[in-house]
Amino acid sequence: MLTQTLSNLVTGNQELLDRFWAIHMQIPEEQSVLIRLLSLPDLRSVISVLVLIMNCIHDSEGRGHALVNTSIGVRVCVSILDRLQALLDHSESGDEGKVFELGYALFSKLFQFGFFPELYNRTPMQDELVSPTQTTLLKLLDSFLQPVPSFQGGVGDPRKLAGCLVSAFFSQAEHIQRAIQQAVGSALDVRLPGVCVALVLLSTSLSSILLAERENGENEGGASTDPSLVRLTLPCHDTISGPGNSTETGFIEVLIETLRLLDIFLPRINFGKVRSSNVHFPSDGGVVLGQSADATGFAYLKRDLVRLLGILCHNSRAIQDRVRRCGGIPIILNLCVIDERNPYLREHALFTLRNLLHNNAENQAVVDTFRADEHVGTVM
Repeated sequence: MLTQTLSNLVTGNQELLDRFWAIHMQIPEEQSVLIRLLSLPDLRSVISVLVLIMNCIHDSEGRGHALVNTSIGVRVCVSILDRLQALLDHSESGDEGKVFELGYALFSKLFQFGFFPELYNRTPMQDELVSPTQTTLLKLLDSFLQPVPSFQGGVGDPRKLAGCLVSAFFSQAEHIQRAIQQAVGSALDVRLPGVCVALVLLSTSLSSILLAERENGENEGGASTDPSLVRLTLPCHDTISGPGNSTETGFIEVLIETLRLLDIFLPRINFGKVRSSNVHFPSDGGVVLGQSADATGFAYLKRDLVRLLGILCHNSRAIQDRVRRCGGIPIILNLCVIDERNPYLREHALFTLRNLLHNNAENQAVVDTFRADEHVGTVM
């Protein structure tokens, strides 16, 4: 009741809101009323404090900045994210649903201000490549980006968002590659499933951004004329398209290598039976197939990576050629199969293959080198 009263008192009074927020973003954590209220088991109290926080940041990017750039503010955000994570599997009705709805609205507002990179970079956990808090943030961002093509609220500086997502993608993908290459039998890095979940979320978020650009351009009959969409999507595509360093190993090459290793390591489930890939590690690789590995956390990974590649190479000769040069075409051919862990993998792989071959004689010649009677999915 007192929290509701406080919320009513400060709402609409900008001077009072500024003073209230400045005080509560500077006090020691052990004295923070906001953190104490967020930790209460009574969901109605949690609802009240979420309304209060939402009222404080709703029309103020400055107060939102304080929330994600002060130690006490980040601690408040982590408390809310922990609460949302615990409620992911609860019913949408009742107090649980209200808490989740308010929490999602709060972080959507922070995303609109462009504060996702700050939140992501300030919520790591020691000895974890991706923390549970960061995974929850990625889930919220993925949901926020789903209404493809509008992004009507904006995402702040799109270069920051693109840079953050691509940097995180590199980090997670390279860790997956190392973990698979170092695996012996089923002795896996215990962090691998969580990293794979994060990579799925990064892939779908990047796909949403790229689809927004393409759909808007098609609706306009050509290049996009919506300034917010141009700012949002073109820098991200440029970031992805460019090589990562002077050795020409960039986003495309890392994506292809990750797909190659995953196709070897994760056996396909075809009509309830394990089907191993016909692609093999070099004999001196010291790595065995992961048929005995627990696949928890690996669902949808190959499908969403293939989907992202298909979007990137659509009408892009430069990316088509890079995929060919790094040996990606046989890998995509090998993924044109049914896999119960990756629903619609075959369809997405065929779509990607179509985009790789479109108006590209060199890529078509690679496919022609395989015998006509070989089955797609067993070409290597």
